[in-house]
Amino acid sequence: MWKKREDGFECLQCGNCCRWAGFDYIEIEDRERWINEGRKDILKYVGNKITKDNSGEDCYVFTAYSYIPDIRQGIDREPCVFLRKNDGGKYECSIHDTKPTACKKFPRIFFYHPYCNGIRKILGEGFIDAKQLIKELSGYLK
Repeated sequence: MWKKREDGFECLQCGNCCRWAGFDYIEIEDRERWINEGRKDILKYVGNKITKDNSGEDCYVFTAYSYIPDIRQGIDREPCVFLRKNDGGKYECSIHDTKPTACKKFPRIFFYHPYCNGIRKILGEGFIDAKQLIKELSGYLK
């Protein structure tokens, strides 16, 4: 399930992406796939109207995150409703086999995510948890 990729990236299952990335849109194909699969558990978080994402592409709103974090206030974001912690203390996606395309592409769709411990490992940086990240980022936003 979690394999090291050719580019050296390996998911460390820290769960930071599912707490901080905040994919607020899904692709048209994601919604169609979930309709075909009968995934009402996922579809209840998907808007009914086509809209545009930040790059102008057609998409649907995805509300599996409960709110946007306010880093300046030191407020953590509620994780994606599909994030689960397993018995070994690692995080897993409960819809991994059919998760949104944006989630499948993470972190490849971004140059660098300061909270992705897999990327931090490649760059030789220390690992970070949510509390450290809030402290680190709040200095940039003041």
